[in-house]
Amino acid sequence: MLKRKLEDVPVFDLSKIAKKIRCEFGECKTKLGLTSVPCKCGFSYCSIHRHCESHNCAYDFHGTQKAELTKKLAKVVSDSLENRI
Repeated sequence: MLKRKLEDVPVFDLSKIAKKIRCEFGECKTKLGLTSVPCKCGFSYCSIHRHCESHNCAYDFHGTQKAELTKKLAKVVSDSLENRI
């Protein structure tokens, strides 16, 4: 039988072990699995609180979509007839 020295025993760093992701909504704290999708506000929620209305999301969906549309759409300007004659 092999005898091991104390130096040969591997030491585990507990700070590197991943913690279970839990729902960020108030007192819910439900454990989330691998299929959980984080919200655009940066937090992860359970299936009950995943909608932005149920957790009072602080992300500005309207402003973000408006900014994207202004970048994508071309500005339409009417052509004046005076320059053609």
